[in-house]
Amino acid sequence: MRARELEIWLDDDANTAGVWRKSVLVQARRGALDPRLFLQGEAFLDDARRSRVPVGMLAVVEAGAPLPSQEVRRQQRALIDRFGAYEQARIAAVVLGDDVGAILARGAARLVGVANPRIERFVEVTPAVSWLAHELSALGLPTRASELFGAIEAARRQGGA
Repeated sequence: MRARELEIWLDDDANTAGVWRKSVLVQARRGALDPRLFLQGEAFLDDARRSRVPVGMLAVVEAGAPLPSQEVRRQQRALIDRFGAYEQARIAAVVLGDDVGAILARGAARLVGVANPRIERFVEVTPAVSWLAHELSALGLPTRASELFGAIEAARRQGGA
């Protein structure tokens, strides 16, 4: 993956987030969820809707990442609901780990976007990437899973580097 294909918006010890190829919002979260991501996500979605182009969101929550506060979860849910309402958007959310926090996070994630076919939840990165690449390609945005996988792995490795 060429470095310029992933435009990083936020990179610290807790979160790395940005946009891959101007079409997929990627986030790797290791720590507390940063609400600044929601403003960037809203702007990204607004641009896509104005242009009527397909977009995706690929979020990976690493094992051990804390649950967000109730207020941050509310803001997160609002953004996900907006993404889920856009017919040309797809969301793949991955919660890694089998610790109590991961189990609780997966439980909370199930309550967001319930019965929305544009939102899928995963416990591993590879199936999430494959699903999202397939969905975006079906929407007319050719997406190679191997390249999208490279983008999320780059974000996961970043970590404030």
